[in-house]
Amino acid sequence: MNNRGEPEKIVDVLEIEEIDVSPMDIADIQVDGTILVLKESLNLTVSFDPEGQEFVLEYPEMGIVVGAENRDDLLSEFCDDFYWVWQEYGNGDMKFMSEGAVKLSQKVKDMVKEIKTA
Repeated sequence: MNNRGEPEKIVDVLEIEEIDVSPMDIADIQVDGTILVLKESLNLTVSFDPEGQEFVLEYPEMGIVVGAENRDDLLSEFCDDFYWVWQEYGNGDMKFMSEGAVKLSQKVKDMVKEIKTA
């Protein structure tokens, strides 16, 4: 890097892509033939970790942090994690849950408007 933080030399480049860190709007969660339609779309901030060379998306309200090489994989990772939360907490037996887990269960249930199969 030079004194302005710019690379001086780039070698072994396979492809060059623009880094798109625009927010990601998510209206539904699609995993394994199931679609969770959200009551309100999520507008989530995407960042890029230059050290890890990956896109990062965080949704701290549900404890979700995912990273991936591209935005499509990032969306897929987020959907997988959200769906896991839905399965474990949204569909879980609340009598075995801690107080925090019950709150998360209610939050995820409040977010999902409809469940469809593809």
